[in-house]
Amino acid sequence: PQGVPTGAGASPAASAPAIGLGRPNPTDKGILTVTVIRARGLSGWQHQADPYVTLALMETAGEDTGKAGDAGAVTRLSMREEQRSKTVYNEASPRFNEKFDFIMVPASSVLLVTVWDQTTVAEAVVSLSLSKERFRDQVLGRVKVPVLDVAAAGRVRSSWPLQGAMMGELEMIVNWIPQSFVE
Repeated sequence: PQGVPTGAGASPAASAPAIGLGRPNPTDKGILTVTVIRARGLSGWQHQADPYVTLALMETAGEDTGKAGDAGAVTRLSMREEQRSKTVYNEASPRFNEKFDFIMVPASSVLLVTVWDQTTVAEAVVSLSLSKERFRDQVLGRVKVPVLDVAAAGRVRSSWPLQGAMMGELEMIVNWIPQSFVE
């Protein structure tokens, strides 16, 4: 069965089917498969968007504060791997339908998916702003998906609201296969 898209404040894992694998250990590893289906509602920007998506797998790492008996270790995220979709030109609601695999992913990781607007040279020239900033692609919004939630559910299909955006959402299917199932 397919999950129902979640609301803005709901956990995406709530939309997962009832085939959950149970709460994994954060050190468990597995294969994370992400299918980016589409983005919706990217309009409202200065021009018709030329969107693409980057998927960054971020790993958590504790940092020792150096104080004896200090249990307040700082958690940092570092990028482990990044993948990129194709660009869909002149489309406010692009269909990507692209699949991405990440191998040997720790369950404690975070998937950071960013929707970008590719800036073309013509757009930069038309804007009459030739600064280096204008030639950079613009972030349209982001989605953070805790891999631990996906690992517990096994599969999540949902539409996530884009954080840091005026509007828009990203529809994805995220699957987790534990390493023990692959061996």
